Amino acid sequence: MSKDLDVQILDALQEIGGRRVVHLFTGTVKAVDEDKRLMTVERDGVDYINVRLQASSGANEGTVLIPKLNSLVTVGRIESMNNYVMLNATKLDKIITDCESIVFNGGNNNGLVKLKELSDNLEQIKSFIQAMHTAIPQALFSVGIGSAANGTTGQNSYDLSMVGKSIVLKDMENPKIKH
Repeated sequence: MSKDLDVQILDALQEIGGRRVVHLFTGTVKAVDEDKRLMTVERDGVDYINVRLQASSGANEGTVLIPKLNSLVTVGRIESMNNYVMLNATKLDKIITDCESIVFNGGNNNGLVKLKELSDNLEQIKSFIQAMHTAIPQALFSVGIGSAANGTTGQNSYDLSMVGKSIVLKDMENPKIKH
């Protein structure tokens, strides 16, 4: 059945029955235009082009589900117009949203870390520890021979205990979640 004939039949049924007919179908995603927030869905050999990814066309706000190519989607017809919108998808490439707050897994793990601030804080700790590492041998040496640290002996002991020790900050970013 062609898309136009499908729409004509639905319009005729609506007129006869005097009530709104809801038209839903499942199809396969063939193309996605994330910027325009549109996609092409194929159902029974018919391509439905310009299927909206969100209810309002051309909007660049709100929440948008970006489906994976070749995934199944549920599509609904908007009112009596010949416009369609995706309602759900079996697989997603990404979710775009501009809402004030997002809660993952019930919020049990608290908030996401701001990577830049965490990195800056860890760099400050690393610098402080490196400064301590430089200062301790000098302090041990200046204690002198008559003390328990025993000057050079204390410094050598400390140096031996620190052989091969270093602070390395690994990449902590999860590129799959951005905020």
